[in-house]
Amino acid sequence: MHAHEVGQAEVGGEATAEAGGVVVVRVDEVIARGAEFGEERRRGPAKGIGAVELVPLFGRLSNAEQQRVFAQGGARRVIVATNIAETSLTLPGIRYVVDTGLARISRYAPQGRTRRLPIEAVAQASADQRKGRAGRVAEGVCIRLYSEADFSARPRFMQPEIQRANLADVILRLQAFGLGEIERFPFINMPAVKSIRAGYGLLEELGAIETADASGVRRLTAVGRELARLPVDPTVGRMILQAREERASRVIVQWTTAWPQ
Repeated sequence: MHAHEVGQAEVGGEATAEAGGVVVVRVDEVIARGAEFGEERRRGPAKGIGAVELVPLFGRLSNAEQQRVFAQGGARRVIVATNIAETSLTLPGIRYVVDTGLARISRYAPQGRTRRLPIEAVAQASADQRKGRAGRVAEGVCIRLYSEADFSARPRFMQPEIQRANLADVILRLQAFGLGEIERFPFINMPAVKSIRAGYGLLEELGAIETADASGVRRLTAVGRELARLPVDPTVGRMILQAREERASRVIVQWTTAWPQ
C-alpha cells in the first residue's frame, strides 16, 4: 500500500484529523450498491469522526440517485464508486481517495462468441484518473491498496476497447453508414484480424451480411439494414426481428432487456 499527495496536503497524517469526504473505488456495482443498505446505520456516529453517510456511485444509477454525490450535507460522506470515478468528476468536499487498483474489464472472446468481465489491474493512466477525484478544489490524499512497485510495473494505458470488443456491431454500422470495409477504416488502434473475421462470421450467421463476392466486397442484406436501425447488440436485434415474425415480441423484448450490453 502506498499514498500520494494531491495538491499540498502532507501524506501520512491522520485521515480523520480534518473534515473531508472519501471516495473508495471498488471493483463493481454490486459492491458499490451495498452502500445503499442499512439506512439507520449509515448515518450513525463513528468514533472520532462523527456521523458518516455512505453513498453509492455507478453508471446504472438513475440521474437523481447520481446527483446525491454532489449534495452538500453536514455528515461526512464516503462515496463507494466503480471505475466511473475515472471520469472527470469534481466531487465537492472530497479530500481522500482509496483505490483498490482493480476493475471489471469487458472482453469479447471471438472463438466462443462470449463476453467476459474479468477483474483486472487497471493501468497507470486509470489509476492517475482515480487519484484526481481528490485535490480538485483543495489539497488531498490518494491511498493505493497496492505497492508502488506494482504500480510501476503496470502498462501506461489500458488496451483500447476496439481491440477487446465484439466487432459485429462496428462492422454493421460502418456498412450501414456507407463508411466502407472495417479493414480500410483508419482506426488509431487497429483491431486484430481474428476479431474482424469473427465479426463477419457472426453477421453472416445472423443473415445480416452477404458472403464476399469475387472482388471481396460484402453487402448488407435487408435483415442487416433493419438490424442497423436497432440500438442493441446484433444478436439481440436478430432475436427481436425473428420474434416479430413469430408473434412473440412481448416475451422476447422482456427477456432481452436483461441481456448484457
